[in-house]
Amino acid sequence: MVDYKKLGYKNIEEYNIEFLDTLLNTNRTYEYFVDWKKVFSKLEDKIVEISILNALSKIQTENVEEKFREILNKYPECVPLLPTILAIRDIKFDVFDSEKKNK
Repeated sequence: MVDYKKLGYKNIEEYNIEFLDTLLNTNRTYEYFVDWKKVFSKLEDKIVEISILNALSKIQTENVEEKFREILNKYPECVPLLPTILAIRDIKFDVFDSEKKNK
């Protein structure tokens, strides 16, 4: 049992109230959700490809899809980044291309 008097509380109820009021909502840090070491190691390995794809952020909205296709055709080494960017864990996946009518 807790010696609440030694801790400066008048009674156990006062101690319990203080204890419950000071609990954290969670003990999860950002590392719980994301393996930042892994993220930064992959970032370093693919910095050129990421920079190429980042160029899309400078393109007007109505031209983004066209420029995206141009980039992927000119720099096919950017294609393997797409699952990571889209948070898809599968290494291989099918994509339907409405212009080519195939998967």
